Amino acid sequence: MTLYVNQQEYKIVDKKKSIGSFGAGPCTILCLYDDKSKLCSHLDALTREEVFNIEINKYLRGKDKTEINIVLTSSGFNENFILRNRIIEYLRNIGLENKEQIVEGTQIVLNNKNEIETVFDPGKKFDLSNLDNTLEKELILKSKQLQAIVT
Repeated sequence: MTLYVNQQEYKIVDKKKSIGSFGAGPCTILCLYDDKSKLCSHLDALTREEVFNIEINKYLRGKDKTEINIVLTSSGFNENFILRNRIIEYLRNIGLENKEQIVEGTQIVLNNKNEIETVFDPGKKFDLSNLDNTLEKELILKSKQLQAIVT
């Protein structure tokens, strides 16, 4: 099974494992990888630069930044475009200069051969039995509260 990365999570695996996420409409999925390991994160509009820098720097510790490949998903939503540009700016600020690969879609798996998969059934690809939807409920509540304030 492929390791699932939930929204606002950062996970690192070695090169022999597959990792990914799905459901990134206004969000984007970021994968960083080299020939030894890979990082995947499902990032949203609430992504904080401080946390992002800490998590990405954990992955980069001891690595040659010129060897790091960058992959981001593009859903076609304007929010996704804005978020991707923000993430690319963050990556440049911490010294990652390789050209990013933009993959169309809302789901991605970086498999054990570092091949990108975008067409799959999430229920069959990931073990979702322990999926924690606490964040989803929290974001829906915040959205409803904001809507009430605006109204």
